[in-house]
Amino acid sequence: MYKISIIASLWPITVQNSSQEANFCISSPKFQLGGLTSRLGGKTLSNKLKVLNLYTRNSFYYMLGHNNSPKAPQFSVLWHYICSGLLLVILCSASVNSHSFQGLIYGKVTLTDGSVKNGIIQGKNRQLFWEDILMTLRKDNPPLKFLKSSEIKNLSDQEKKEKIEWGFMQIWKNNYPSRTNRLSCRFGDIASITSKGDREALLTLKNGSTIHVEGSDKYQDIGRYIHLSNTSGKWQRIDWKKIDKIEFEATPSKALVTTVKPLYGTVKTRYGNLTGYVKWDQDEGMTSSILDGKEDGVLKKIRFWKISSIARITDNSSLVMLSDGTEMTLTDTDDVGTSNHGLIIFVRNVGAVTVKWKDFIDVNFDKAQDGSKLLAYDSFKPTEALSGWIKTNGGEKITGRIVYDLDEQWGSDMLEGYKEGLNYRIPFGSIRSIVRKNEQESLIVLHSGTKIVLGGQADVNDKNWGFLMWTNPEKPQYIPWNQVQIVYFK
Repeated sequence: MYKISIIASLWPITVQNSSQEANFCISSPKFQLGGLTSRLGGKTLSNKLKVLNLYTRNSFYYMLGHNNSPKAPQFSVLWHYICSGLLLVILCSASVNSHSFQGLIYGKVTLTDGSVKNGIIQGKNRQLFWEDILMTLRKDNPPLKFLKSSEIKNLSDQEKKEKIEWGFMQIWKNNYPSRTNRLSCRFGDIASITSKGDREALLTLKNGSTIHVEGSDKYQDIGRYIHLSNTSGKWQRIDWKKIDKIEFEATPSKALVTTVKPLYGTVKTRYGNLTGYVKWDQDEGMTSSILDGKEDGVLKKIRFWKISSIARITDNSSLVMLSDGTEMTLTDTDDVGTSNHGLIIFVRNVGAVTVKWKDFIDVNFDKAQDGSKLLAYDSFKPTEALSGWIKTNGGEKITGRIVYDLDEQWGSDMLEGYKEGLNYRIPFGSIRSIVRKNEQESLIVLHSGTKIVLGGQADVNDKNWGFLMWTNPEKPQYIPWNQVQIVYFK
């Protein structure tokens, strides 16, 4: 962590970074604060001091009417104190603003040897924000125990009659229909993750409910490793076998001493524009991240803070515009070519939207945005069980607690579907109603008033397993998806 100390007459400023110490002589500024602070925005503290030194050299004498004078006049002492004080305010202000956002995942990691580490946490799949999504598998599916054998058999028919024994007692042996029972939720909705073996864990939500989950070759957020960062940004890999428990906490304002920011901008796609925080190639989400590509056969590595925009030219090439106006055509890497995994955009009041590379047109980054709009941990309130009413095809209205698609039952669970080529993941807590339009699509109405027609996933088409409705506390009523017109959430 950097420390500023004023020596003697406030003129020299000493910057201490660990064991290293450097002195810079700072001249008074010309008080062009807008340009000055913008130049300071993306730099470390030591670089800020260098910029101030270069930016303000000789301006002290200019203010006094002595351009390029080698000696200060006798009354320069007054200006000396005034300007040095103002510079200190500028430096401190810029430093504080640079780590004011609290949208980074943070927590306490207890290891199997009993030691405890605190810091910023990055998931196996580069999840770094509280809005990032953890994806894993449910180990058990308790709602199935409420279905009759014939109802379960109907589910198996939808799954192309997998060779599974469907007797009622087989449910207790975890012989479920073949469809993967996936769990998706945002990191901000999780209270803790407790390891229960090589690939198993007990996930505790903020509302106190617990879910037995397991990782797999496809879903590796559980069972592989995490990265933990200290305040200086140094990352340490921690393998899953060494982890006993991860307890998530609100991110301290100075958890990471850096001026880097999350990427924010407007993404243009074949299906419209999306604005929000951006993850390039589904993993680079900070201005310190590196974009690499080849220019005339030479590999280039560019920090995102230098980039103004990126446009896809062909499947294997992109036009990169730098903030200074320089244009570069980059090719032949997964950042700028066919192996790009696409972009994730966190759209406020909607959710996470994934854009495939083939559907991407361009992105323009907004350098004025900092991380203050990223949701902080405390912004995620404990979610309630889903409840509301369902209207059937016959006009019957059934009210009660809801288990959707026989697995989603909390506001923190995610609904997934495609709008043309865009993949949407929306927390159920943001959804007001779902209208079944046909066998392939449903209309999703959000509390914000946004309406989105989604298809392509079991959450929103006729592969949906249907609903359990608790009209009384003892036994729920099962309602198949194809018998439903609309579901309305309270």
